Amino acid sequence: MLPDSITVASETLEIVVPDDLAIDRTQHLDLYWYMLLNRELEERLVNLYRQGRVVGGVYRSLGQEAESVGTAYALRDGDYLTPLIRNLGSILVMGVRPVDILKQYMAKGTGPSGGKDLNVHFGDLEHGFVGPVSMLGDMISVIAGVALAARIRNEDRVCMAYIGDGGFSTGAAHEGWNQV
Repeated sequence: MLPDSITVASETLEIVVPDDLAIDRTQHLDLYWYMLLNRELEERLVNLYRQGRVVGGVYRSLGQEAESVGTAYALRDGDYLTPLIRNLGSILVMGVRPVDILKQYMAKGTGPSGGKDLNVHFGDLEHGFVGPVSMLGDMISVIAGVALAARIRNEDRVCMAYIGDGGFSTGAAHEGWNQV
């Protein structure tokens, strides 16, 4: 439950959350559970990496779990996102099982990409996420294309890309913003 106020620099500030934006206790617990699952899964991946069982690298979101989990949790069924390597929490929220993520990181033939690609470099449109492109910023053009397709089909969808600070300086990012 959110507090009614917080104290910052000896000043008490009232927290006002409109009723239509408030989330209930169950949703708070869901968000916490996904953030905890994100952290635990990444810890296991780090251990597997140290054992030489992970192909490629492990890029943790330590302390940033709320960003991935919260934004993906706000999406509806039928919405799309495109994660980056530090957005494991968003993939979990979208419904991908932790065991499938482990298989993907370990390049198992039974993993989502059949062992043909690394870490989160797989897509699952059934679960609402488009596989990422390694180049930062390029996903804006990809997700803009998904959004444009939804607009042409007259579908009410949210399409979201995580790009990171390095993505803003790429030409592909600016091209993508101009597509829609």
